[in-house]
Amino acid sequence: MKCCSIKTGDLKHRIKITRQVMIADDMGGFSAEPEQQVLRQPWARVKNKSGNERYSSDKLNGVYNYEFVFRYSLTTEIRESDFVVYDNEIYNIQSIENVDEDNKYTMIMATRGVANGS
Repeated sequence: MKCCSIKTGDLKHRIKITRQVMIADDMGGFSAEPEQQVLRQPWARVKNKSGNERYSSDKLNGVYNYEFVFRYSLTTEIRESDFVVYDNEIYNIQSIENVDEDNKYTMIMATRGVANGS
């Protein structure tokens, strides 16, 4: 993908990049459930790249692969352990790429329908 093939009008979907964090409690420990901290809320181009079905626990589940492209940021470090939230669905990040290594756009490949409770 070339950076020049992305137009500003393509970045029309608002997404959230979130990270699970443990919140300290008053007793010196941490809360039982991690909370989702929002790292960024960029405008992005969203593409459904593929979908298939998978059996899990004797149940047929849909698995969907998506591509999210948004403007690069030096201030936010995104990790593969983070999540993308789009249209009230949670996506597991599979890979993060600095498109053309020119610090203009970030591309995330993410999956919905596996190991994240969705």
